Amino acid sequence: MKPLCRPVRMHIASVGFSKFCFLLSLVFCGLLLLLIPALQPSARQADLPQPRPQVRPAQLSSSHYNRLPAGSIHERETDSITKLKRSSIRQGAFRDTRKDKYDPKRRTDPKTGALTGGESDGLAGFKTRDLLELKDIFIAVKTTKKYHKSRVGLLTQTWVSQAQEQTFIFTDGEDKDLQRRTGANIINTNCSAAHTRQALCCKMSVEYDKFIESQKKWFCHVDDDNYVILPSLLRLLSSYHHSQDVYLGRPSLDHPIEAAERVKSDGSVSVKFWFATGGAGFCISRGLALKMSPWAR
Repeated sequence: MKPLCRPVRMHIASVGFSKFCFLLSLVFCGLLLLLIPALQPSARQADLPQPRPQVRPAQLSSSHYNRLPAGSIHERETDSITKLKRSSIRQGAFRDTRKDKYDPKRRTDPKTGALTGGESDGLAGFKTRDLLELKDIFIAVKTTKKYHKSRVGLLTQTWVSQAQEQTFIFTDGEDKDLQRRTGANIINTNCSAAHTRQALCCKMSVEYDKFIESQKKWFCHVDDDNYVILPSLLRLLSSYHHSQDVYLGRPSLDHPIEAAERVKSDGSVSVKFWFATGGAGFCISRGLALKMSPWAR
């Protein structure tokens, strides 16, 4: 019986050693999982674009709204949310507008709807002196025929009705009934109704051409599911000057887009730029739009 004792003891020792190795491997894996996040570099928050804080202007009395022209929005509609964000992009670089301040001296002219008085923190070293009226803005609404009755119908009953002469609806199909019912400025682009890059660029090209022809100071693009608070839009644009290079919008990414630009010498070069998504709405000054002409047409 004695020879049988030694193998049993060896078997027990090997099982114990295996368990010890297994537990040791679990401890090692746990430590490794804890160390991986600590070894990764932390994101540099200072490099990311920061949203502009919402500045609530001074409340206006109801009698003041009664004196506003047809180009102004009704008082009870000013609580609605606009998708046209106030983050701005200027001369190819993201511009942090958190330091922009609302000037209480700026006020709306009850006769013209223009903003007057005060000083602007818009472009560095520049003060807005020109009166900006709603008629100076070209508002383009992009839509498609299947949304004529639903989305476009609601727009023409709300904010578009307050800026009917300044708003142009760009679609992809004829709709004489909508034109007759609403009296809106409906432009058939004859572009495809597909939601593709080619079709969207086709509509944007028509919007750009119509804006250049209009001789207006500002071009603003929104989608058919956006609600624009017109006094806020007018106040924002009056902080800048239309002759300067101004690109206002909200980027959907936290970093610039990289793309290839064609050049005559060696084919193409890689360029980086900020892109304001059309879903949030964006505005371009006439000065910048004219510089874009060689690439936009």
